[in-house]
Amino acid sequence: MVYKPKNENVFLVLLHYPVLGKDKKTPIITSFTPLDLHDIARPARTYEINTYYIVQPL
Repeated sequence: MVYKPKNENVFLVLLHYPVLGKDKKTPIITSFTPLDLHDIARPARTYEINTYYIVQPL
């Protein structure tokens, strides 16, 4: 028997873009932390979402 998630057509994205500086005009660099990954993994697992993406603009 193959496990099929309930929400197979639902996807989550953790996106760090755009992030602006204090002047609200200058883009600043951000990074992902292990806490960010856990924060998106928990709801994905709780709501049986099959796939999530992590997007970091270069």
